[in-house]
Amino acid sequence: MGKITVIGIGPGSYDDMTPRARRAIESAQVVAGYTTYIKLIQELLGDKEVIGTGMMQEIDRCRMAVEVAASGKDTVVVWRRWCLWYGRSGTGAGTGAS
Repeated sequence: MGKITVIGIGPGSYDDMTPRARRAIESAQVVAGYTTYIKLIQELLGDKEVIGTGMMQEIDRCRMAVEVAASGKDTVVVWRRWCLWYGRSGTGAGTGAS
């Protein structure tokens, strides 16, 4: 199984993104996130596989990220700022992740 890393990209500027978040994106094989957030980091994506979904599809996005990680690909799930909020609220619940 590949690794899943959940990161926050900050308010939208590369200057505000942590070095750890940037490294996670750069080293991942797959990047998953809300399409608007994916557009904010487009320059970092290169030829990575991208899972982009619309607003209110957080659970679907998490399930897809788990599926690609289960196939052996290191995956980053991108949130804007509140990745801990979503993680604690159970957004990833029911995805099969453990």
